[in-house]
Amino acid sequence: MINISFPRKQEKFLILQASEHGTSGFMFLLDEEKNLHFKKSWPEFSWSRVSRLIRRHLEHWKIIVVADASVATTMSYPLSLIRDSKKDSISASELENLLGQALVRVWNECRREASKKLGLDELDTIIIDQSVTRFKIDGHRVVNPIGFRAEKIEAVLDLTITNRLIFEDWKNFFGSGEENHFFFTESAKSILASLKRATPIPINLLTLRSNRADSFILGDGKSGLNIKRESLAWSTGQIINSIAEFWSLSRSSSLKVYHQFLSNKLAPKTTDALNKILKPTIRSLIGNISQQNFKGTVFVDSDLPLPFVFPHRLGRVALEELPDKSILSDLGFLIEDKDWPFKSKEIFTHLAPFVEFYYNNRDSAINHWLKRRIHWLGSSI
Repeated sequence: MINISFPRKQEKFLILQASEHGTSGFMFLLDEEKNLHFKKSWPEFSWSRVSRLIRRHLEHWKIIVVADASVATTMSYPLSLIRDSKKDSISASELENLLGQALVRVWNECRREASKKLGLDELDTIIIDQSVTRFKIDGHRVVNPIGFRAEKIEAVLDLTITNRLIFEDWKNFFGSGEENHFFFTESAKSILASLKRATPIPINLLTLRSNRADSFILGDGKSGLNIKRESLAWSTGQIINSIAEFWSLSRSSSLKVYHQFLSNKLAPKTTDALNKILKPTIRSLIGNISQQNFKGTVFVDSDLPLPFVFPHRLGRVALEELPDKSILSDLGFLIEDKDWPFKSKEIFTHLAPFVEFYYNNRDSAINHWLKRRIHWLGSSI
């Protein structure tokens, strides 16, 4: 007997990670058994660096762009749309008009708040993606309100907001008929959306970056699950700056000293001195955390290792590192980390946008239709 083996069906993914420092990217495959196979990475991604062969085939890849929480945010707003006539069925054009008007109204109200969250000028604060979920007609939940008779339509509008630079880089992908293979998200939302599938809510997250820090709480709101974001008066840059100022060192030298400190490679006297130097900065971080409305475990996503042994308890709050790659099996995927260029504890954060995309319940016919019709508002309002 001749055994004929057919190649497995594989989906191809490209994840691009955008931040204020640039864009990195990596490719991987998902087979029918939900195995994830790493293919290639770019520490500094640009279209000019991608080979012509790969570029020709990108139309068959699913492209996921994830913006760091320092340059993007997601905001949710409940909508209550009153119709002129409850006797007539809701038409596609009526729903388009109602949602378009609501989007303009909501954006006029929230633009200042969004700019403040991201530390941007209002003119540089741009909607890069929007979706409408959780429809109700006269209090009854429906997937799509078109064709129903009702006096009031309720829904939740989710806006993903970023700076003008990120928008300009990716605007050509929106409304170009590529909805099925292009997905934009932001890092904190993707982490929370992925954790939600394996962790009970509320879910707390700290994102600590060199120039800012933010807290996120995913919990129940009046219109369902929502994300509450607050800024902290802290940054990981304060750790390095305190070392640089005390010993008059460059940033790179200060960073080297800090990593030696974490690895216990410094002389005892130097270690004692560094503990004193860092004490006010760490006390400030703890003070900021205590001001947040956290309950239970707080996951920490930091661009710089902290001088804590995790889990680190602060009163009723326990700081935890984000899960390592083992959580992917709980989420339904198989992975051999030896094939990936990332550390085991970093794989989850790299793949969280993929998990969000894979289980994205907003990927519906109604939202495809809406995106084709109102994507232009992103650059015009």
